[in-house]
Amino acid sequence: MASNSRRPGASPPWPHLGWIVLAILVATLFFIVALRADVYEGTSPAHLAARLFGDTGARMGRPLGLSLHIVIRKLYSVVAFAIVGWTAQRALPPSSRPALRMTLLVALYSAAIEYGQWREGSTEGLRWNAFDVACGALGGFLAIAGDRAIARFRRR
Repeated sequence: MASNSRRPGASPPWPHLGWIVLAILVATLFFIVALRADVYEGTSPAHLAARLFGDTGARMGRPLGLSLHIVIRKLYSVVAFAIVGWTAQRALPPSSRPALRMTLLVALYSAAIEYGQWREGSTEGLRWNAFDVACGALGGFLAIAGDRAIARFRRR
């Protein structure tokens, strides 16, 4: 984590500025990908689950209304949200409650994506929107949990 010793109004040191730029670029890139249906579908083709797990594996979860394809998409959205959260954590000043801050921040980011998708014509519905925002919150939390695990590993 960054040091609290910076003077208010002082320009950030170069490495910190690099994290700020990276966090903005990552968040912007994932936001654009989420709003562009052609790119979004290209990164997660409907046949992906069948190709990976066969036709029967791809139908797993159907009784719950979920295809394996949807499960895979939601899982990698959590990973993408964790990447956004991890870079944001590096870019922001220290917090006394980093997990709460990042959980809420990335959930808000996810809600902004849901709003943007709605503006672009998405008809997912509020239940899926809420689930996607929860995936964002989970990704934000996992960003901090992962950062802490890496820090513990490095201390060994």
